[in-house]
Amino acid sequence: MFSILRNAVARRSPTLASSTRRTLATETTLPDNTSTQFLEEAKRRGLSLSTPEPETEEQQQERFEQFLKEKEAEKPSRPQRKATVNPDHGLWAFFRKVERDGKEEFETVERDVPGRTIGSRAWNAFELRRKSFKDLHTLWYIVLRERNLLASQRAEAKRLEINVTMLSAAKRDYMCRKTMARIKQVLNERRIAYERAVAIRQEEFSTEGEEGAEEVTLDQRTSSKRAIPRRSVADVATFRANNPTEPKHAEESGEAVEEGAMATTKVDASA
Repeated sequence: MFSILRNAVARRSPTLASSTRRTLATETTLPDNTSTQFLEEAKRRGLSLSTPEPETEEQQQERFEQFLKEKEAEKPSRPQRKATVNPDHGLWAFFRKVERDGKEEFETVERDVPGRTIGSRAWNAFELRRKSFKDLHTLWYIVLRERNLLASQRAEAKRLEINVTMLSAAKRDYMCRKTMARIKQVLNERRIAYERAVAIRQEEFSTEGEEGAEEVTLDQRTSSKRAIPRRSVADVATFRANNPTEPKHAEESGEAVEEGAMATTKVDASA
């Protein structure tokens, strides 16, 4: 029978030959048009060929189940590699961690939990004014992380074709944006107050600097009028011991200087 098929297929067109090979490889019956052409060609050549009987649905189901059993018995050529995931990875922060039945799970989409309502609100400005810079900085990033969680839930809901308006993510995101805007307002108030305080202090420094410059000028004028600066008792005693011929008092030395200056003036005038 196979020799007859081989001789018949060798003289067929490429389309008929390829369909015949595919039929033999898959062990299925030939299509009606192909089988009819094949039988006509066999009759023309004087060949006798019996057509295979089509399988019933029960036979096909049985053959399919047998095929699955054989596949299950086969060992996989390459076992699947299961990569270990770090439970403390930073990307887990984009999903909300909830506890259900004593186990911690990550919630990708907001679930409809009975009795679960939005019990939060946005921070008020008068509450934020009492916080320090560090508290405001920490609160800003907490609210930013909450917005990332809500954005992840919203994107997952769109992927699953869930109506986003049915979730509470929109209202929560609005409260987060309101809190962040008020944090900016409080920080801007502190910045403006700081700049005003710096400007006032600079004006005070400039005024004090001008008054100080005038005082220094008066001191310099006063000190320039003094002929001889005052000396301490120890300096006077040391000076007398080293210079016994010098006058004993500073006033006497001052008078001697003035007399010398007058004598020099008289000599110049006579000359």
